[in-house]
Amino acid sequence: MGYSLIEFEKLLDRSSKQAVQFAQEYLSNPLPDPMRFYLIPNASFDGNPLVGDEEVFPEDTLPTKQFHVFYANEAARFLWRHGKVPEWIDISVVDIVDDETCLELMCCGRYTAESSRYYYTQSGNGPFGVKSPVLPTDWDRGDPNKFSLPPYTPFC
Repeated sequence: MGYSLIEFEKLLDRSSKQAVQFAQEYLSNPLPDPMRFYLIPNASFDGNPLVGDEEVFPEDTLPTKQFHVFYANEAARFLWRHGKVPEWIDISVVDIVDDETCLELMCCGRYTAESSRYYYTQSGNGPFGVKSPVLPTDWDRGDPNKFSLPPYTPFC
């Protein structure tokens, strides 16, 4: 039950590559292979009663518009808590800095080792939900033209 740290690191790596591949379908920016992560913990409402093995870590909460900057192994170690990980982690390409592709990890505050609670288990990504880059307000789904990444602004 739950992931080992090594399994979770592999899942983060696979989900990151999926997010980059997905983003490249839309972006005119070439995305460099090296990656860094902008991690936003506790991006969910966690005031409801906890269920099963759920656990929260309110001390991880950051002030509005702030985030941690990690490389993959650091992000995985921060998120992995003795087999428990956030129930959902939305992952998307948000920036390119110093020849590195920057991916945002917007994370649920509820941690669990129960795979049935991971939001994206059916897609094979456990807690990771691969999301598109921020779409321009005037972008039309049928538009064949790619667009550039806008300046990064954290959601939370």
